[in-house]
Amino acid sequence: AFQYKDTDKEIPVIAEELRVAHVLEGSVRKAGNTIRITAQLIHGPTDAHVWSKTWDRELDDIFAIQDEVAEQVVDRLKVELLGPTPTTRKVDPAAYTLFLKAEHIMTYGLPGKSYDVAETEAVALLERAIEIEPTYVDAMNTLSIILLRVWRNQPYPRDDAVLERSDEVLRQALELDPHDPVALSYVAWGGVNQLRPVAETAAMIEDAFNNEPTSFEVARMAMLFARTIGRSEVAAAIGEYVAARDPRHAGAYYNLSQLYRETGDFEKATEAGNIAQALGMNLDFSIANTALYDGNPEPMLAIMEGQSEHNFQSLSALARAFYTAGRMRESDERMAELRERYAEKVPLAVAMAHAWRGEADAAYELLSIVLDREALLALLVVIDPTTKPIRSDRRWEDVLRRLQRHPDQLANVRFEPKIPD
Repeated sequence: AFQYKDTDKEIPVIAEELRVAHVLEGSVRKAGNTIRITAQLIHGPTDAHVWSKTWDRELDDIFAIQDEVAEQVVDRLKVELLGPTPTTRKVDPAAYTLFLKAEHIMTYGLPGKSYDVAETEAVALLERAIEIEPTYVDAMNTLSIILLRVWRNQPYPRDDAVLERSDEVLRQALELDPHDPVALSYVAWGGVNQLRPVAETAAMIEDAFNNEPTSFEVARMAMLFARTIGRSEVAAAIGEYVAARDPRHAGAYYNLSQLYRETGDFEKATEAGNIAQALGMNLDFSIANTALYDGNPEPMLAIMEGQSEHNFQSLSALARAFYTAGRMRESDERMAELRERYAEKVPLAVAMAHAWRGEADAAYELLSIVLDREALLALLVVIDPTTKPIRSDRRWEDVLRRLQRHPDQLANVRFEPKIPD
């Protein structure tokens, strides 16, 4: 909705772009601890006002106001709901603000800052939110998944305290709400190095999605799981549903771009990536990666060659891009540096670069280390197109079996989430 802040577009145009019949618009004004909210419900196609109301409340009442607005809008639209009108979990406004800031940072990053810096800032914001509101389940879920990413992106030896904190806040979330679909979709995968049986994971994630299909994070987990078990049509249906329901959500298009890239539909992958970027995400690297998978290394080289310093991600990208461009000496140089600096610290990145260059022995040697250390992270090799050059090797079947993703192991796995019409 904030895409339309200060816009001069007419309501019928906005309604058409969002694919909705009605638009709720309004304003929020704050003076001291008093807040005034004015809301108007407008019929999109005709621009006719259906209903309007103004609330004057103390700021501490903000969540009660949300519930009141939701209930009255539903009543005016005469929508028949299966169950009671949705309500919000009451949260301290200061904690809620911190949560929103963290969510924004994780989606759009910080201008001029690396992704690592953005993650660190988001973690600090969420820790403060939980300190203010110790029962804030949404903040705990988000903090847990960000901490897992922080831990995953660390070179070996990793700081296990980060992983322990991730597990701790996820446990706290489930203790507070044992039925929370986001938390349940996280625990469905199992541990970092002990995957839950794939059929059990499928049932848990399917239930979470069926209970909360409007949750972006639950849908993301369902989509990712479908990708790891080879159900790309299910993943596409979920991703397209999310984008249709919220066509201004950058993350929805980013997820679709990854899926399309994995399935070899590079045109749709680029289109979805461009939409996500237009909506605020910085996806230069991702879009260049799509071009590289499609056989065009130039965008990746344009991004990477101008950098003065290279980490494992840029070295891996350059080794792959130079290889695809036929510049073997430069690819060999980057590959040698990547292996020397990161084979022990980040074996997966080095393994993937070897795989792209068709160097099966070196790739599988490093993949075995990753499989021993963190099976959950190794699931990425199942779906990443980088490994395609080594998948004809007999050792690929061994990798799939260890990850419970071999076709024989998936033959009887049921995963049929109910995607709303």
